[in-house]
Amino acid sequence: MITNAYAAARVIKDRSNVPVVAITGADPVATGLIDSLAHPGGRITGIGEVAAELSAKRLEVLKDTFPGLRKIAMLWNADDLGMTGRYKNAEAAARTLGFEIQPLGSA
Repeated sequence: MITNAYAAARVIKDRSNVPVVAITGADPVATGLIDSLAHPGGRITGIGEVAAELSAKRLEVLKDTFPGLRKIAMLWNADDLGMTGRYKNAEAAARTLGFEIQPLGSA
């Protein structure tokens, strides 16, 4: 089965023996889809992105582009582990860069 969402890949992994090709915006190791990148194990293969690690860089670009910016709103869904990872990394980076993050949506 092929899926482009973390949640679908997680359900298939937990509830069936079907091999999965997962294309997700979540870190597959941090979200528990696989054990490690070197040895994923199980029946899951695919592509994951490292969007959470890019959160700090994105905020740096915002700060460089808009030096007076101090508060940023961020939409996210706490039920999506990929989004939660991106939010947490952005929140930590924001403190370092002098931003305040206003979470919108579920926190």
